[in-house]
Amino acid sequence: MKEALNKEETGYINSPDYAEKLTSFFSNIQNPLEEAREQEQLLKGKRGDEIVIESKFIAGDRDQGERTFNRIARTVFNYNDFHFFPQKRKLITFDQNKRILSEKVKQNLNE
Repeated sequence: MKEALNKEETGYINSPDYAEKLTSFFSNIQNPLEEAREQEQLLKGKRGDEIVIESKFIAGDRDQGERTFNRIARTVFNYNDFHFFPQKRKLITFDQNKRILSEKVKQNLNE
């Protein structure tokens, strides 16, 4: 919620291609939504143990997959600074807030 309230106004809604992109988005999402509705109807009334979920992965080398995953994981940036929206100002994390508060209390005790 804090992130949404702190998001930077981009003015994108006022851009000329906004309606076109929005229409395209809703058009492109219709097939997956329809497939999900059909799947829901097929599963209606079934219990969890009656549902068979097939693996869509072809047989592969587990060790190679793990090495690849670890290599990707090492290259990923610091997710703590990730935001869904551009931010007006940087939000303070809980740990940062705790440290700042601790420093202020120490300052007040020394005064």
